[in-house]
This record gives sequence, structure tokens and C-alpha cells, in this order.
Amino acid sequence: MLNTLNHIAIIMDGNRRWAKKNELNQIEGHRKGIETAKFIAKYCGNQNIKELTLYAFSMQNWKRSKVEIKSLLKLFSTFWLSLIVTIFLPGRVWPFCSIF
Repeated sequence: MLNTLNHIAIIMDGNRRWAKKNELNQIEGHRKGIETAKFIAKYCGNQNIKELTLYAFSMQNWKRSKVEIKSLLKLFSTFWLSLIVTIFLPGRVWPFCSIF
């Protein structure tokens, strides 16, 4: 059976709640969310799903502490670098990130 799915969009939400439930700090919850996003990105690549949209940072997130915002942005940059190095091959479309 051929895969006809071309695009997946995910709202990344609940990382802080997950961390609290598992008695971890908020940053560890965000780190786990990034690891899950990496898994999903690799899966999409393996399944030849051409587009993945991750809604990862909303306007409300700017109201969080500066430490948490800085940590999130650092995690995002590490995430993109990791994807470029491990998943995207020459001749394939390179990812981009937009902040609205």
C-alpha cells in the first residue's frame, strides 16, 4: 500500500505538565518534547512524508521566565542542527523555521 500522506502538523503542548507529573523540572519536559519531535521527524522522513509542521512556540510563551525562553530557543536551535546533520541528505529539501 502506498503512503499518500504528504503533511503532518502537530501542536507541541504539555511538556511542562509531563515534567511535573514525572517529577522533573520544566526544561527536562521541553527536552523530552524535542526528543519526541526528533523521533517524529525521522519517522516522516522514513515514510516519505514531505512536510512536517511543528507548532512549538506561541505568543503566550513569551510571557514565561527569561531563563525558560532562553532554554527553549537553545533547544530549538539544537533540534534543527541535529535534523540537518542526521536526517537531511544532499539533494533533499532543507528545512526552514518561521516565527510569526
